[in-house]
Amino acid sequence: AAPTPTTTPPPSTFVDAPDGALLGFDGRWRVTYPSGVTPSFRASTDNGFAYAEYLAVDGDDTLVARVTEVPPGYEWDAERVPELAAERVGGEVVESSVVDVAGRPAVRFSFAQDDSDTSGDTVEALVVNGGEQIYSVEFWDGGETSADAAAEFIDSFVLA
Repeated sequence: AAPTPTTTPPPSTFVDAPDGALLGFDGRWRVTYPSGVTPSFRASTDNGFAYAEYLAVDGDDTLVARVTEVPPGYEWDAERVPELAAERVGGEVVESSVVDVAGRPAVRFSFAQDDSDTSGDTVEALVVNGGEQIYSVEFWDGGETSADAAAEFIDSFVLA
């Protein structure tokens, strides 16, 4: 028997990124790191899920864009995402809101690390359910508070 053709169109992609923006490895997303900051790329697995990640350190801050591959039928619970992220590194959710990013369900949140000893030891994050991929953009704020830089990095994330 001949294979059944799929009717699902391929995901949207960008052809290129504007100056200063990093185009995701698969062309489905882009994010802008601060000028002069060069992210490193790595791919690995975490709890059985494959991921690709761009990570950069800017002074005392760490900026991360991660794409995790998830299987069909993966259950997304936006309400639990912030709690699980904070719990994973030992922290407490400060604020959280469910949002929409390019028509996809997402959650934007912040949490404070339990071992915080300065005013800026917080994480600002955006996690987007892209169907077969989960996109996570995080700004780990160390030292003095960098709230504007965190918001600018998170807001620079765009899906095709």
